[in-house]
Amino acid sequence: YTPISTPEMFLVRAECNARLTTGNLTSAINDVNTIRMNRYKTGTYTPLVASGMNQTSVLNEVLLERRRELYGKELRLFDDKRLGLPVAHVQPGTQIKNLNVPANDPKLVFPIFYEYINLNPEIAQNPR
Repeated sequence: YTPISTPEMFLVRAECNARLTTGNLTSAINDVNTIRMNRYKTGTYTPLVASGMNQTSVLNEVLLERRRELYGKELRLFDDKRLGLPVAHVQPGTQIKNLNVPANDPKLVFPIFYEYINLNPEIAQNPR
């Protein structure tokens, strides 16, 4: 269990603003800047400017910042599934083994505990 953090809420709002059809890009970049300025020494951070950026570049910047800020909080898999991205994983150990799972693969769905299936026989196990 990972509690929701303030930077995560800023990033959710920034992603929503970046995805709006009206394009509230300045608000999205301001949220990213709010998070980033706390990561740098005072006076060394140069804020991003929304002018000259299109909706795709702002959204990519927000998603990249989400990846940086939420590192180690076990949210990456859910983001990859939500965004429909393939999952690439390097298995730790002496021999590096790459595991590549395409987007929307049944392996990305967690199995349902048999305890819950026994309680309600109408529930079908997720395909693996």
